[in-house]
Amino acid sequence: LRLNDLLIIGIPGEMTAEIGKKLRDQVAEKTGVKHPIIGGLANEWISYILSPEQYNGGGGYEASVSFYGPQLGPTVMAAALKGAEKLE
Repeated sequence: LRLNDLLIIGIPGEMTAEIGKKLRDQVAEKTGVKHPIIGGLANEWISYILSPEQYNGGGGYEASVSFYGPQLGPTVMAAALKGAEKLE
């Protein structure tokens, strides 16, 4: 959902702070949106969403309930970025 310089990105899970910040920064850079906001738990909860480094490094509790492997974070980020770019 885009309203002028605000873009709300719906994510079907919970991103860690690290990967969420990376997504916000990439969206702002690629689209020029000044205020990208991540709306977690949008329509679904597939799992916690971690970076590959967090997943492979243990990542604490979140890694233990991230069910789709280390590439889930980059996959969700790529899909969210692609969707955001279409709203330009």
